Amino acid sequence: MILDRLRRHPIAFLRYRKPTLMLSVALFIASIIGFLTIGMNLGIDFRGGILIDAELNQQANISLLRARLNEAGLGEVALQQERGHNAVIIRIERQPGDEKQQQQAITKVQEILKTYVSEYRRIEL
Repeated sequence: MILDRLRRHPIAFLRYRKPTLMLSVALFIASIIGFLTIGMNLGIDFRGGILIDAELNQQANISLLRARLNEAGLGEVALQQERGHNAVIIRIERQPGDEKQQQQAITKVQEILKTYVSEYRRIEL
């Protein structure tokens, strides 16, 4: 039944090959131009930074923690709730300077979160 219908009304895919090829080429050129002029906005995962996985002693209030960390002036801070309601992953952008500045940022975060955190599961640079 379907084959009979296709024989009576064939779909002319090749009729639209030139317009779709032109559209594809135009989109490709536009993306290359956009990449060269605007560039890419890489997140913390690609630029590097600090990752802190912390177990909280109470239910995570992400907005409160984000506000406290943003007040510290550490740049871009991303928080992600994990393992139910009592754990959070904190990503902080790489601080200008060397290893010492990264350690100072970690110490600053630990000082801010000392009343909320019961255990630091991992800290990565």
